[in-house]
Amino acid sequence: MAVVGTLIIFILSSLCLVLLWTLARFLHKVWWTPTRIQNMMSLQGIKGLPYRYPHGNTKVISDMRAQSMGKPMEIMHDLFPRIQPHVYSWTQIYGLCLCLVLGMNFLNWHGSQAQLFVTEPELIKEILNNREGAYPKMDMEGYAKKLLGEALITNEGEKWAKIRKLANHTFHAESLKCHLCSTILKTHDEIEAEKLERGIKTSILDLVKKREDRVKNGEVDNLGSDYLGQLVKVAQDPDKNKNISLEQMVDEIKALYGAGHLTTTNLLAWTVFLLAIHTDWQEKARKEVLQFFGHKSPTSDGIARLKSMNMIINESLRLYPPVLTVTRKVEREIKLGNLNLPAKINIFISILALHHNPHIWGNDVHHFKPERFAEGVTKATKNNAAAFVPFGMGPRTCVGLNFTTNEAKIALSMILQRYNQFVKSDDDIESEKLEQGIRDCVVNIIKRRKQVKGGSNGSLGNDFLGKLIEANHEIDKNKWISEEDMVDECKTLYFAGHETTTSLLGWTILLLATHKDWQEKARKEVIELFGQTSINSDGIARLKVINMIIEESLRLYPPVPFIKRKVEKEVKLGKLMLPPHMELYISALALHHDPQIWGEDVHLFRPERFAGGVAAATKDNAVAFLPFGFGPRTCVGLSFAIVEAKIALSMILQSYTFTLSPTYVHSPIQLFMVRPQHGVQILTAATAEAPAAANAGDEDHGSYQKRHTHTEPVAELVSSGASTILKTHDEIEAEKLERGIQTSILDLVKKREDRVKNGEVDNLGSDYLGQLVKVAQDPDKNKNISLEQMVDEIKALYGAGHLTTTNLLAWTVFLLAIHTDWQEKARKEVLQFFGHKSPTSDGIARLKSALSTCAYLQMNMIINESLRLYPPVLTVTRKVEREVKLGNLNLPANINIFISILALHHNPQIWGNDVHRFKPERFAEGVTKATKNNAAAFVPFGMGTRTCVGLNFTTNEAKIALSMILQRYNQFVKSDDDIESEKLEQGIRDCVVNIIKRRQQVKGGGNGSLESDFLGKLIEANHEIDKNKWISEEDMVDECKTLYFAGHETTTSLLGWTILLLATHKDWQEKTRNEVIEFFGQTSINSDGIARLKVINMIIEESLRLYPPVPFIKRKVEKEVKLGKVMLPPHMELYISALALHHDPQIWGEDVHLFRPERFAAGVAIATKGTAVAFLPFGFGPRTCVGLSFAIVEAKIALSMILQNYTFTLSPTYVHSPIQLFMVRPQRGVQVILHSLE
Repeated sequence: MAVVGTLIIFILSSLCLVLLWTLARFLHKVWWTPTRIQNMMSLQGIKGLPYRYPHGNTKVISDMRAQSMGKPMEIMHDLFPRIQPHVYSWTQIYGLCLCLVLGMNFLNWHGSQAQLFVTEPELIKEILNNREGAYPKMDMEGYAKKLLGEALITNEGEKWAKIRKLANHTFHAESLKCHLCSTILKTHDEIEAEKLERGIKTSILDLVKKREDRVKNGEVDNLGSDYLGQLVKVAQDPDKNKNISLEQMVDEIKALYGAGHLTTTNLLAWTVFLLAIHTDWQEKARKEVLQFFGHKSPTSDGIARLKSMNMIINESLRLYPPVLTVTRKVEREIKLGNLNLPAKINIFISILALHHNPHIWGNDVHHFKPERFAEGVTKATKNNAAAFVPFGMGPRTCVGLNFTTNEAKIALSMILQRYNQFVKSDDDIESEKLEQGIRDCVVNIIKRRKQVKGGSNGSLGNDFLGKLIEANHEIDKNKWISEEDMVDECKTLYFAGHETTTSLLGWTILLLATHKDWQEKARKEVIELFGQTSINSDGIARLKVINMIIEESLRLYPPVPFIKRKVEKEVKLGKLMLPPHMELYISALALHHDPQIWGEDVHLFRPERFAGGVAAATKDNAVAFLPFGFGPRTCVGLSFAIVEAKIALSMILQSYTFTLSPTYVHSPIQLFMVRPQHGVQILTAATAEAPAAANAGDEDHGSYQKRHTHTEPVAELVSSGASTILKTHDEIEAEKLERGIQTSILDLVKKREDRVKNGEVDNLGSDYLGQLVKVAQDPDKNKNISLEQMVDEIKALYGAGHLTTTNLLAWTVFLLAIHTDWQEKARKEVLQFFGHKSPTSDGIARLKSALSTCAYLQMNMIINESLRLYPPVLTVTRKVEREVKLGNLNLPANINIFISILALHHNPQIWGNDVHRFKPERFAEGVTKATKNNAAAFVPFGMGTRTCVGLNFTTNEAKIALSMILQRYNQFVKSDDDIESEKLEQGIRDCVVNIIKRRQQVKGGGNGSLESDFLGKLIEANHEIDKNKWISEEDMVDECKTLYFAGHETTTSLLGWTILLLATHKDWQEKTRNEVIEFFGQTSINSDGIARLKVINMIIEESLRLYPPVPFIKRKVEKEVKLGKVMLPPHMELYISALALHHDPQIWGEDVHLFRPERFAAGVAIATKGTAVAFLPFGFGPRTCVGLSFAIVEAKIALSMILQNYTFTLSPTYVHSPIQLFMVRPQRGVQVILHSLE
């Protein structure tokens, strides 16, 4: 017992330590660190909105942005308060009073992450130059990172320097002379749409060609009888009156595959959504599908007979029609009803309005009620055919409506066959397992009872189960019940019934244990009626005192504290009018504890109030006492529950007196029923009469046997009830679990032994289980172990071992889910060793071999770091057996030593100040180097002779499991956006890789040159032998993505805003055109002329000032550093607003929001009054955008070509709404009207 007690204390201590440590980390992150930083910055004069858990200031910023973006904007260029309203506002509030000393800077909170917004130029210069290496770039997050990869934008250190060198050479002004822009007059969306259109057309023509080739090659006789086959036949028809053009055929196929597919997926999505909410209809649909198909594929005959499914599909189409509006054009003047319609007007028919019309569908029009279609569409629409037109009506009714609905039915049937619930939590999964286990148990009981009927007896019994089985065999359909109904009734009987009785019995025992006088009265009554003989039904009916006690117990502690009802239709209740769908709650507790009914002693245990019966106690107010409900829905088993409680209580009172345990804590709780939260603990003592009963059995064995036989079922019930009272729910469950585990282990051993006996294997096996069984069977008593010891060892192996592995795996997956960079590294390593095949012993061996070298350490480093942060065992305990010296300490005998592994693994003196961060790289050179040769600093599995024997097994098992997870899942937690972005990212990657391959093939040809552009330089670096110059293929792909996306976005943004500015400032448009005509006339643009375009240069710089492509520059503080006069803590984020600088009237003057290109006439330095960092369209310092010259030259070429050929004015439809989506762009594009100069 002492060992068990120590173990319990150890486990509880460990849990407390984990909870305290987790709480400490949580508080450190969300309270201590933000408070410390806020106070630190406040003392230095940096203010801002106070930190608020958990969102920081993000909600305020979101509201400010929504407000600013929601207002219409005139065509003016005061962009700052629209795009960055929080920066604009808070620099005025928190920075203005300090601007002379510290600049207009303020502190912001993104959750618990501190962000310093910097607008003071000198500080910006220091941050962006980053001479001390204290302000590295922040990593991109989410979709931007997937789109652009890890490229020049975010790289650091040697990798950045290597790529930057290549890029500098490529984007130098001399290298750009031959460059011409090819896509000027089209928006990004238009270009993408054209590519998509070409791709679809090519795919369709390939599809048609394959069909034609199969006919030519004799594989099939004709083009097919489906819609595609018919279209191809018509397109090939020699009769010009019948055939269709290639374009028409392509358009028809696009409509078939595009609109048709979209309609079906839309219908299926909404139907699945509705069934996910309305699980009752989901179950009805599933039962119907399983009834017709079982788990086989759906057939056309069965699909046609799915009545519930048809109702569900129709209701889904009613609520969410695929097409919301049908339009028609009036060809000529015509009368429509009472209206005279003129020619050439458009008619819009709102299907949504028809489908949601309460005059047609009733007041529940917005509710999901498939039953409205139970008798078909005609009855549902009250013979109004035009009220339900999800696919249109008349000759233009969608030709594919049957195909679409059948396709949806088939897909939905297959989903319902395979998935029990569309969205499942862990609790859902566990409850399903439990429900299935209970169902199997009930079905077995029913089968056994049916077998009794088939035997000599021929009776099913007169109890409830017997009656249910009889009803299941009924021929009369009005009396027949299904097996499902029978199972559900049994579950209710066994669970609700059992819970009611145990709740009643528990509270009654508590009340009698605290009221000895009533306990004695009850006992006397029991002894008077039964003595020490068996309980009988006649006596039970005459127990007046016990009846009063039970009724008072039910009054004080009703099993069900609430009775719920719903209002089916509008109804008058008393003087109240209740609307339909309202829920009604009747509190039995409130009625039972109402002093106006029961008196001022309402909260006291006074059974005598029921001496004259319930009617007298309630003053003839029958509904004042509702322990089992009221009316026709009164609990059918109330008599059974009360009789059961009386029998159990009588048998306890016959044999025991009882008092309340001092450990009892009174805490009633509602968990399905009102019950004691921690159970009822009582102390029992045998009554004086109990031994006499035992002796009586010896004197008259026959009489005793009769009594015992008669009361056996009762004795079983009472035995069960009494054991439940004396033990907590957890203790009972633990015992069941223990017995179950022991049975499972013995079954496992028996199977192993049987295989040896049957000659299937030669021996018991060489694994740990086999060795244990051998030792247990050893005839040498000095070597063998007992059955109990063997079972305990196997429990430790399967229990502790499994728990350790799953714990390690769970924490590792959790860490990789957060740190996706390391997840990707691990995945690459796994795919390198195994590809997408299951980890083999050979692959594992190669992985182990590699892990023992410095070649591949990703997985090993990750596992070790996971074990360091979250060790499986938090504390190791040792007992001092005798007096001993430990270091400088003299330890006495019989004391316990606790070694905190958590404290060792989180010691900053060993692991550094980043001890609480996930940094697998600390194990890059092995554990010894990571712990600075201190072996005892990393002991996840203990140390010395008692080191966990299964540590290698556990880590290898975790590695195999993790490898399989990484093979199969690209990301652990995925949203729809994640999945789509991954597909997009993969498509982009494949495209880039193909471009690289084509360029490499050029090198392999006669040319032998890779060209001198950026891609050529990257490929050359990929083929470099010198490792200091070499870059990987992944780096190459990421750089290309950055070049094609970030580069393209920058240029289009700049060109769009410049066109807008010139369209609204005709004088500058004319000056620019004159300059272009002067240099190039109507000839091609050349590099020499581009370099001499002074006016265009001024316009582009002014455009970049008013509308900088990237409005924010972000940096993070790597270490504590002094910025100007401010001390910054590590891990803070810095935000530099290019918008704030570009719209600062102190730098640019009072006309800061006006388009004045002349301010750049003498260059940027003069325009900024020598403040270089006041103009940041492409950043500043060593991280200045390498492609700035490329972007500007590209914009100049495009603008020159437009000005050579067109004049342009702003369209009246243009709405000025700048928005930040990755870059600052016009929300709805820039609409201009072009006028050819010719």
